Amino acid sequence: MSRRPSAALAVGLFQSEQDPDRAWAVFQRVLESGVWADVRFFHAMMAFCKRCAPMKAPDVMAATVSQRIPVPDVLFCTFLAACQKADPPLTREAFDLYRNCGPRSHNSIFGVANLCRVSGQPALALSLVSDAIDNNVEFSEALLSLFAACCAESQCGDGADTAGRLLERVRSGSIAPPRNYPLFANLITALLSQGGVDPALRALDVMDSVGMPPSMPIYTNVLSGAIKAGRLDDALNVFRAMTQRGCSVDGIVFTSLVSLCGRNSNMPAVESLYAHARDRALLVGNQFVACAFVSAFDRCGKVDLAEDVYGKVPSPDPATVTSMISAYCRHDRISDAISIVKQMESFGAPAPVEAYNAVVTAVAKSGRTRDALDLFQSMVDTNLKIDEPMFACLIAACGRCRDLPSVHRLYRYARVENTPLMGSDVVVSAFVSGFSNCCHLDAAQHAFESSRVAPTVATYNAMIAAYCHQGQLSNATNLFAQMRSSRIDPSSHTLSSLLSGCAHVGDAACADAFLSDFARQWSFPLLPSHLTHIVDLQGRAGNLDIAERIASASSGSLPWVTFLTACIRRGDIPHAERAFARILAMDNYAASYACTLMLNMYGHAGQDSTASRLMTFMEARGIARIPDRTTLLLDDQCPSFEGGHSCSRDHTRLIDRALAHGYTPDLTSDADQTARQTVFQHSEKLAIAFSLAAGGTSPIRLARALPTCPDCHNFMKVVSSVYARDIFVRNGSRCHHFHNGRCSCADYW
Repeated sequence: MSRRPSAALAVGLFQSEQDPDRAWAVFQRVLESGVWADVRFFHAMMAFCKRCAPMKAPDVMAATVSQRIPVPDVLFCTFLAACQKADPPLTREAFDLYRNCGPRSHNSIFGVANLCRVSGQPALALSLVSDAIDNNVEFSEALLSLFAACCAESQCGDGADTAGRLLERVRSGSIAPPRNYPLFANLITALLSQGGVDPALRALDVMDSVGMPPSMPIYTNVLSGAIKAGRLDDALNVFRAMTQRGCSVDGIVFTSLVSLCGRNSNMPAVESLYAHARDRALLVGNQFVACAFVSAFDRCGKVDLAEDVYGKVPSPDPATVTSMISAYCRHDRISDAISIVKQMESFGAPAPVEAYNAVVTAVAKSGRTRDALDLFQSMVDTNLKIDEPMFACLIAACGRCRDLPSVHRLYRYARVENTPLMGSDVVVSAFVSGFSNCCHLDAAQHAFESSRVAPTVATYNAMIAAYCHQGQLSNATNLFAQMRSSRIDPSSHTLSSLLSGCAHVGDAACADAFLSDFARQWSFPLLPSHLTHIVDLQGRAGNLDIAERIASASSGSLPWVTFLTACIRRGDIPHAERAFARILAMDNYAASYACTLMLNMYGHAGQDSTASRLMTFMEARGIARIPDRTTLLLDDQCPSFEGGHSCSRDHTRLIDRALAHGYTPDLTSDADQTARQTVFQHSEKLAIAFSLAAGGTSPIRLARALPTCPDCHNFMKVVSSVYARDIFVRNGSRCHHFHNGRCSCADYW
């Protein structure tokens, strides 16, 4: 070979040689000598590569092309076999050479597609379908099955499109219908992987049309896909087809179908599925199915049927218990939800943590903080994990109820017993707001500063709101500047709090600056909450016409309630009556509050007959008057006091001492002499008398729903000086801090 190279001799050598280096040297020597070599020479070398040197296969194929040797099917298939044997397989090299010189034959296309698949690159094979179609290649069942597998395994849009194209050719008769269930299963899987429910449904029709009724696994796959896509009607149609043909339905998929019906509140469908499950005993021993029906009946508003399902489960699993408790909570049957938890506790098997979280959250939101706190303590006693959102909801509920002792108790728990909770901005924000609602700004600041993580927009917002409710606009502005320097973008809630702070101190220039700043830098639209504070700002300043125009720009009732409060503060009955009419026309929820304010205004103005007519109107409409009630926030209890009740000796001594030190009662502040004997019996005065009688020097903290009347405001200024006790009063809009004869509002309220 070295003296007289010969292609024929080389072919024989390649068949017996085992040394890759010697074989490659012979191959190179023949090519360099220029002797004639036909396809047999290249095929023999390719066969050697397949056997002993697969990495050289692309070089041999490139040499074949450079010698202008036509590449037959057998040579290219041998080349593909060599590429597949390489480690790793030479997929990209083989694919590129196919594009350059490969025959567009059945075997070559099959070989390239198979190489792509076995090397884990099925998407690379998808373009070969077009080659097969364009070159009239016969789609054998083997080739079609391979393409179907590549479509399914590629999990991409091209795979789904290719699967749809192949199914259409089967439907039209361009491809002979295969009697191959795995093939159809792969095509349908490819379609569903990209959400192709419609073509998957058509695939079922194609199978029927070629005499291949869909199998149970194929039906199940399509049913599952329709459920995941939220296609309830299609899912029900597939389910009916399955039952009509005697196909069993997978339990997990059936459960998902029940849940979908529930989410769509489709009661007839839920009832039909329930009958199916009952007839086939699917509820026996399958708690997933039972849980799904409990939830579905709940979402359809049939909590009694959910109860019935739950009652038939011998030993409900945690998910079913949680679903039943959630159902009770959603339908305001809080006591029933609590009873499940208590029943499980009595059996020595505490409810699952998910159930506790659901019921504590619901109970807290309903205002039953005592029950919520008891349930929370049960969680602590049984070492259940405390869910941060649930814990924050409980804090917020205690704050809304002005239950300062409970907020303190939860704060101690978070700081001492479960310190990771203070690393949650949701929890820290709830503590800041909770303490603020209880008129305890120092504690709110402590919670803000005790966070184990850097403040977020939520915690900044809570602290800014706390400052603004106390009328401390300068502190709120400084904290906002700190927030911006920390590169934290504000939210619409930030602007709302800042505007409320401006309204409380009457700083219109500062409010305008905030509005301009937020519009310029963050393009925030003005929300009803923002308009409410602007109305408040203008109303406090006496600009009632401007305030009325701004309130008119909002579709909500809150700006009008704020405007009404401003009118009453100014004694402007015509403006107040216009605001009152707007409130009654749009919001029954605010009607009670508005009627109470109007009664107070008419009483203050001496219009007893008008007040009497309003009382008659309220009785006819079933509108209750909000009572004059004040809650005293003590460290260990929160007693409530209602105006007009009989007075104690402590109360009498308090009034006498206040009168002796300059307090002059404003008898016109008392709106209804039949409901309250005198202004001396206003609930704030009763609460303060109780607190002073208990002794101590700590601040007196009060909370109430209605605004404080001018008489009580003056009274508390006198008491704070005479008794040297700070007094905090929190209502819905702000907190007043009385100290040494002065109020933090500077009488601007």
